[in-house]
Amino acid sequence: MTTPLGFDPKFLADIDVPLPDRPGVLVLPYTHFSVSIDPARRLAAVTGVNIDGANMKDVARGDDWRLDDHLQASQQAGNELYSNNDLDRGHLVRRRDPVWGELSVAQRANKDTFHYTVCAPQTATLNQSKTLWLGLEDYVLGYAEQYGRRLSVFSGCIFADDDPIYRGIAIPRQFFKIAVWSQDSTPACTGYVLDQSPSLGPVLDKPLRLETDPPPLRPVPDLPGSGSRHRVGDGSRTGHADRGRSLCTGGGSSRGCVDVDRVDETVRRALVNRSGFGGGQADERRSVDGLAAGGRIDAGLAQSTFGGDRRAGPPCQSRS
Repeated sequence: MTTPLGFDPKFLADIDVPLPDRPGVLVLPYTHFSVSIDPARRLAAVTGVNIDGANMKDVARGDDWRLDDHLQASQQAGNELYSNNDLDRGHLVRRRDPVWGELSVAQRANKDTFHYTVCAPQTATLNQSKTLWLGLEDYVLGYAEQYGRRLSVFSGCIFADDDPIYRGIAIPRQFFKIAVWSQDSTPACTGYVLDQSPSLGPVLDKPLRLETDPPPLRPVPDLPGSGSRHRVGDGSRTGHADRGRSLCTGGGSSRGCVDVDRVDETVRRALVNRSGFGGGQADERRSVDGLAAGGRIDAGLAQSTFGGDRRAGPPCQSRS
C-alpha cells in the first residue's frame, strides 16, 4: 500500500484544516507531514503534521541528518549552522509525531524527520527543557496517545527583521506550536509561542568550539507541576528565563482560534483565549507580541485577528 505524502488537510475527517500558506514559501511533502520553507531565510516558516494517537509505532530514532535534494543547498540551513556550537537541531515536526500506521510507513516517516528542512536552530535551554519545547511536544503527543485522538499540529519559526545573524543565517528568537482537533465534530485548538531570547545571546557569543572540546553538561529540568503541565510559561514577557505564551485555545464553550497572517513580519496585538486541550473553563484574553506563520488557519476555526483591530473572531463553524 502506498501512503500519500504530505500533510492531509482532511485528516480530521469532519473538519478541513489546510496547511497555512503565503507567497514566497516552498512546500515540501514528507510522510504524514509537510514543510513550508522560506528559501530566503533557509528555515521553515510553518510545518504541518498529522498525528494518529491510536496507531503510533515505536521506531528506533536514528540520527542521519541530511539536506533535502528537492532544494538547492543555498535554500536550506545544513550542518554548517549547527557544527561546533551549542545550537540544537530542534525538530519543528517532532520525530515521533508522524511515526504511525504500517511499520514500513512509520519507518519512512521517522527517516523523513531528519531532513534539515524539518529543524530549526534552538538553544538547549529551549529544545531540551521539560518546561519548554520538549515539554510542549510531550504534552501534545501524550494527549493524542492517551486518548487515541487525531491531531493536526502546526509549528514553525516566528521571523523578525531584527533576528540576530549567525553564520549568515538569521536565527529566530521565537517559535510557535498550534494543535487542532475535532471535539464533537466541532473544531478546537490550542496554541503557544515560546521565546528563546534569554538563552540565545550566550550561545551566539561563544567562540567556535573545537571538535576535541568536551560537550557541555546540560542539566535536565524537573517536570513541571501536574496542575499546570499544559501551561508552558505564564504568558508574561520577562527576561528571567525562556517562557512560552499561549496564543489560542479550543474545546468546550471557550473555543479560540488563529488567523495567521504573514511569515516575515512580527504580528502585534493578538487577542487570545487560553486553556488546554478540551478546555472550556478558561476565557482569559490578553495581548501578546507576535505570531507570524504564513497564511491562515481558518477552515472551520474561529478567528482571532492578529496585528489589527483587536476584535474577537466569530464562533467556530465547520465548513463542508
